[in-house]
Amino acid sequence: MSIPRRGLTIAGIVKAALDVADAEGFETVSMRRVAGRLGVGAMTLYSYVDSKDDLLRHVFDEVMGELIVPEPLPEDWREAISAISRRTRDVWLEHPWLAQSIGARTEFGPRSLRHVEQSLQAVAPLGLDVPESFRVLGVIDDYVMGYTLRRVAIGGAFASETDAKAWMAEMEQRFRTAIATGEYPQLQRLLDLDWDWLGEDRFESGLAALLDGIAARYGG
Repeated sequence: MSIPRRGLTIAGIVKAALDVADAEGFETVSMRRVAGRLGVGAMTLYSYVDSKDDLLRHVFDEVMGELIVPEPLPEDWREAISAISRRTRDVWLEHPWLAQSIGARTEFGPRSLRHVEQSLQAVAPLGLDVPESFRVLGVIDDYVMGYTLRRVAIGGAFASETDAKAWMAEMEQRFRTAIATGEYPQLQRLLDLDWDWLGEDRFESGLAALLDGIAARYGG
C-alpha cells in the first residue's frame, strides 16, 4: 500500500468523484479519472479506498447525506414530507446521473439509512404500520422522481438551459398551432392559458394534490 499523500482525504476524493460524475456522467467515474482531477497517480487513491466499488460506496452515501433535511422536522407530516420532497428534487437535479446509477449501489451507508429513518419519522403522525408507511413514501418518491427525471431528460438533451428554454418555446408554439384546428376541444382550452410544463408551480401543485389524497385516505 502506498504512503498517504499529505493533504489528500477521503472527503476530498469523494468530492472529486462527484465532480467527475456531475460534469461528465456517472459512467466516466474511474480511479484514473478521479486521480487526474486531484493531480495524483491512480495508485495513490488506494491508500484511502480499497477499490472503485469502495469509492462509489462513499459517493452514494455522500449524495444520500444531501437528502437529509435539517432537524427537528416539522411536527406536521405534510410540512415534513414537503421539505424532504423538495430536497430530494433539488439533489436529483443537481446530480442528474443518479437515475442511471441506481443499479451500481451495493449497500446502504449510514447517511442512506438516516434519510430513510427521517422519511419514516416524517409520516409517523399518520399512525401507519411500517409496510404501509413505506407504501406511502414509495408513492411520494415515484412522484418526485418522475418530475425530476422529466426535467433531467429535457435538460440533458441540450447544451445549455438557454437552448432548452428555446426548444420549449418552439414546441409550445407548434403545440398551439396543432390544436388550433378545432379538432381537439379539450386541448384547445389550453390556448389562452399561460402554463409551464416543468416550473416550480407544477411541482408544488402536484405534490399538494398527492398529499391531499394521502390525507383523505388515511385521515391525516
